[in-house]
Amino acid sequence: MDRIKNAPEDDTKKIAKAIAEGVDGDAVATCIGLGCNYFCTRDEAKGAGTKSVFGQDNLAWLKADYGFEVKKPEEIVSLI
Repeated sequence: MDRIKNAPEDDTKKIAKAIAEGVDGDAVATCIGLGCNYFCTRDEAKGAGTKSVFGQDNLAWLKADYGFEVKKPEEIVSLI
């Protein structure tokens, strides 16, 4: 935390994006580990682009290897 607090002001956005991607990765890993049927989010990887956890290539890999599926809230509601 001290390194983050002492980071240059112009690195703030980079740090925030890195933390957000780390949180997304943890959430996806937890979902897969728990055997959840779906992951509910509106995240479309607009901020981090193709490197994002929710980038199209990563989602295709996660679906192929783990059956991981992303659904928007309204899609989840329609399943209920």
